[in-house]
Amino acid sequence: MFRFLCFKLVLFLLFIFKLSPVLAIELGENCQATEKFSNRIHYMDVGQGPPIILIHGAASNLREFVANGLIEELSQKHRVIAFDRPGMGWSKPYEVSGQNAIEVQVELIHQFLQNLDLQSEALLVGHSLGGAIAAGLLVLNQKIFRGFVGLAPAVSPVGPGSSWYTKVATIPILGSFFSRFLVPLVGPKMMEKRLKVNFGKASVPQTYMTKSCLKLVFRPEAFGSNSRDLNEIYDYHKMIYPKYKTIKKPATLIFSKDDSVIDTYGHANKFKDMVPQTKVIYLDNTGHLPQYTHKDLILEEIQKFF
Repeated sequence: MFRFLCFKLVLFLLFIFKLSPVLAIELGENCQATEKFSNRIHYMDVGQGPPIILIHGAASNLREFVANGLIEELSQKHRVIAFDRPGMGWSKPYEVSGQNAIEVQVELIHQFLQNLDLQSEALLVGHSLGGAIAAGLLVLNQKIFRGFVGLAPAVSPVGPGSSWYTKVATIPILGSFFSRFLVPLVGPKMMEKRLKVNFGKASVPQTYMTKSCLKLVFRPEAFGSNSRDLNEIYDYHKMIYPKYKTIKKPATLIFSKDDSVIDTYGHANKFKDMVPQTKVIYLDNTGHLPQYTHKDLILEEIQKFF
């Protein structure tokens, strides 16, 4: 009887899924795609000079670096490349075929960057989960990168990134229903509360939601990709962590002492154990988004690599 009821439920969800439209997410004009794609990755490429690669974190997109002003500031002296990580923002979803999703993502981004003809060594700047991508790129190919600046970077195996909703979102059929109907409805309201946690002691900028285009993550495909990333980041950290010993390039990691999203000292200490040339900076009175409260310091640290 139980199996029969489950079968009926699956059929019902499939019926609803096929017939019902996705709940619309309201996006501003600034959140539309730039129509610049390479390897199915949506990106911006502005400025001239030594290249800098900006890699956003979980639940985000390249507009994060537009909103905080880093692209505008850095592009005055540098070629700046920012992109929506595969599956996020306007970048297309990707298949993993049994591999770890983050591992596949690093490989896709590496290929994407090689196709852009960087011409000289690029500096990697990664926020949060983007820090894991940056560290993975350094392990994969140090020849084309000059170093790594991490902004509240999640770079070490110190805890899972998953939660109940990321697990639900990746369950076949049920996850599609969840991401398609429930997430667009309640996600934006929950995000407003979550932002207070992310910014910590700092105030949330009034225009943050609109300028950062954060609502892009509530589109079903993006939410599913983000959930898979968070579910698999810890396993990726465990796999890549021993390989950090091969990193010979300089790194600067910038953390908040009061970050309630990641374990600041766990990530910092473990990474420095494997990459001893790492410089670590701890900040007061900020949260998981130091690029909004300490932008000048971050710009100064970035310039030290050139």
